[in-house]
Amino acid sequence: MRLLGLLFLLINFVLGDEFEELKKLLENTQTIKVSFEQKVVYDWYPKPDVSKGVFYAKRGGKLRVDYLAPDRITILSDGKKVYLINYDERTVYVEDFKKNTSPVIGSLFILSEPIDEVLKYLGKIKEKGITVLILKPKKQDNNITLVKVYLNTKGEILRLKTYDSQGAEITIEFIEVKRNFKPREELFKIKFPDGFRIVRYG
Repeated sequence: MRLLGLLFLLINFVLGDEFEELKKLLENTQTIKVSFEQKVVYDWYPKPDVSKGVFYAKRGGKLRVDYLAPDRITILSDGKKVYLINYDERTVYVEDFKKNTSPVIGSLFILSEPIDEVLKYLGKIKEKGITVLILKPKKQDNNITLVKVYLNTKGEILRLKTYDSQGAEITIEFIEVKRNFKPREELFKIKFPDGFRIVRYG
């Protein structure tokens, strides 16, 4: 609560064009590839959890996330089911898309819903010269309570930060972004390694 209180004291509530430009950018994105670094910080644990990978999405709910380090994990979705392939455990976990995906993640990553229908624009601040949009979920989200979107001078996303009710802060650095590329056919294909155990939820 102290973090949120300080944050709102610093917000500039003058509405700008950045949120509308971000909305247009996402609306005009049919496919996206992002090389990223993810850092998860818990207020009850001093050491951050850091991972790296590549994220792909195609409008319509198709999704692929390849975590490359420290653990090798692939997440696939066809818009109906989500499949998590854990290579160390040699196990595939299967769950319904709607149960496994938050509206916020769906809007910002999977291009499934317009951003202004999912997130409310509260204002913007400057952090070290970078424009930061402050957004709050409109739709109920079981995890995310606040979102900060860091933008470069061209309006492209540099970084995302999400905060949840359990005290976790997740930062995703966008290292390299490629929009509207032509994906190879097998990129979003739902295929499991031979011999892996399959666990289904729901």
